[in-house]
Amino acid sequence: MITQTKLSGRLVWASIIVVTSFNLFVTWNLNRKFQTYKLDIPKTALQLDLSREHKFITDVGYYHFTSHEGKIVSNWNFFSVDQLKKIPRQLGEWKGVDYNPTFKELVHYRRYTDQKKNKIWFISVYGENEVTFHTPEICYANDGWEIITRKIKSIKLKGEEFRVRYMLARSPKSKTLQLLLYWYMWPNSLRKMSDGAVLFRVAFNVDEEAGIEEAENKSIDFIRQILSLKFEEEKREKEPEFITYKPVVLPTMDQKLTTRQKLKIAQARALNWMKRQVVPNAIIPEPQMDRRNLILSFELNREKPVGDVDKNFRFMFGRSFIYDNALAIIAFTMTNNLDQARLMIDAFKRLYEQSGHLWFGYNTNNEWPSSKDSYGAIIRSGANGWMGYAITYYLRTRLLKDPDLINKDQELRDYLNLAQKMADYLLEFQVTQKGDPRLGFVTGGEGWYYLKKERGQVVEKFSKEKVMWASVEHNIDIYYFLRDLGRLTGSQRYVSAAQTIKDVLLSKAWNEKLQQFNQGQRLDGADTAQALDTASWGAILLASLGDKAKALQALKATDNYKVFDPEKNKTAYTPYRDQILFEDEEVGQFYFSKNPKTKWDDLEVVWPEGTIGVALAHIKLGQRSQAINIIENILAYQTENGGFLYANKNIPFNFSINPSVAGTAWLIIALSALNDDDINNLFWGG
Repeated sequence: MITQTKLSGRLVWASIIVVTSFNLFVTWNLNRKFQTYKLDIPKTALQLDLSREHKFITDVGYYHFTSHEGKIVSNWNFFSVDQLKKIPRQLGEWKGVDYNPTFKELVHYRRYTDQKKNKIWFISVYGENEVTFHTPEICYANDGWEIITRKIKSIKLKGEEFRVRYMLARSPKSKTLQLLLYWYMWPNSLRKMSDGAVLFRVAFNVDEEAGIEEAENKSIDFIRQILSLKFEEEKREKEPEFITYKPVVLPTMDQKLTTRQKLKIAQARALNWMKRQVVPNAIIPEPQMDRRNLILSFELNREKPVGDVDKNFRFMFGRSFIYDNALAIIAFTMTNNLDQARLMIDAFKRLYEQSGHLWFGYNTNNEWPSSKDSYGAIIRSGANGWMGYAITYYLRTRLLKDPDLINKDQELRDYLNLAQKMADYLLEFQVTQKGDPRLGFVTGGEGWYYLKKERGQVVEKFSKEKVMWASVEHNIDIYYFLRDLGRLTGSQRYVSAAQTIKDVLLSKAWNEKLQQFNQGQRLDGADTAQALDTASWGAILLASLGDKAKALQALKATDNYKVFDPEKNKTAYTPYRDQILFEDEEVGQFYFSKNPKTKWDDLEVVWPEGTIGVALAHIKLGQRSQAINIIENILAYQTENGGFLYANKNIPFNFSINPSVAGTAWLIIALSALNDDDINNLFWGG
């Protein structure tokens, strides 16, 4: 589980060398072309010629991901040999002349000259090993150059931003001062050697009378001609740190503040905390390459252990669950942190393409689970449904300002294609056998863990079999995903599947006696266990379907889950009612020797995530004051760093007191819905 992926593959280098002035190196792959995907939607929906625009991934580091990853848009496909060969000989004021190659590895041998007689040599060289790659500084150091300045500069183009390594160096022999700009480029976010890679390097001999700014302008002018793009440089006085967020000083929470001010501060703190949880960060500075921009599900303290989870820091510190990432994408989208949201979607696009599905969670510090090693990994349909919904929510938000944007933007089409693949995979779990009590429901997924007492200890046992049980909560999640995906694509398949789930939820899962939805559906019939989320989320579902009377009944049922926390002097909500904590009596005896059949009701566990879900149900039903009161109470469980405790008590194998993404993201979602009617209507709306 801890083996690291080795870089391997074939490289092709295309180099642009400027005699006395410039050096621009480009690496590409002869065997692979930049790929696009066809979408299963009406032909009239997509008319754009995808060959006219390409988006490439960039970074200032090659072997390791840095926090300066960006994107570059070009009308020229640098990962196509034909496109590369067709780079024109006339580039603005630069005129090129071809020369015959002197050895077979050369693809291009071209000299460019401008009106001031500056000369640029364009050469492409084929290579078969990644050792061909090295940072340009190595060349300078080996030649004895003194590196004076080394920092990062940011460049914007067509709404995208990428960063370049910026360096000034002086030759001790000739005293020449040279400006160097370089960055690496890949055809997609997988950043695989087998797909090719590109290193752009621009070097300019600085005329110290003209100044460095003139050198920068000349360098960018030539790059502009190569890429056929207009660049707008964003100058930075100070070199950025290699972090994914900028620390902010947030106001302290004062009792004299109004409720509205407190909620605003709480949301800002929560958002800042979530940004710090995204890798790379202080905990995972160099994440597994394909897992960059995932969010760590828990905040675990290495130095001062708090509770049982921190004792297992080495097992959980890099863990990232897809449900938490889905919530984070939605929260970032709602707060207009669209770049962060899309980077997270990109991460799951990489992970999905590698395996054809998403695991329940991923380590960010190593490659488990993966196609190489997945033993012990599970699949949950509900978590996959949440990720699919997060992607569709992001797309629908982007389309609010420009309904035709998906026809214009290749990236959005890729995201829609990913959502369709996820939906198709989920539908494999939908029960279609007539006579099955679960008919129409989507079952839980694959693999599960159960607890057993062995040799005086409680251990987890793994079964890789399919989950036969269907969770009502999962089916609510999946319903919204399929419904909204059907609206985006016009695909009747998704519309019909969503309709089927809605029908069975209303006909089979509603419990008239409990006045809320059941917990699930088994092979032998209904699972009538009581869960908070099937009451609160059930109320939201019913409200979105227009059944306000029944929605109010479900919302009223959430009162059964209220608990009082004497330590905080606050009332909140617990996750389950009238359920035994551990079904295995030996396990129950191990943890609760006096009462092995201890129930959740006996423990008075406060669950912030579920509590905020109740608040959202009140918002959906127009009961704003009740929602505000619930949220204000739950602020007692927000830490100084901004994260919300997963629970107020450690419950073995269930809950911990560590700050978690789930409750923190739900606060942002609920407050966003409270303060913005458009968001409230878009998220799980009608």
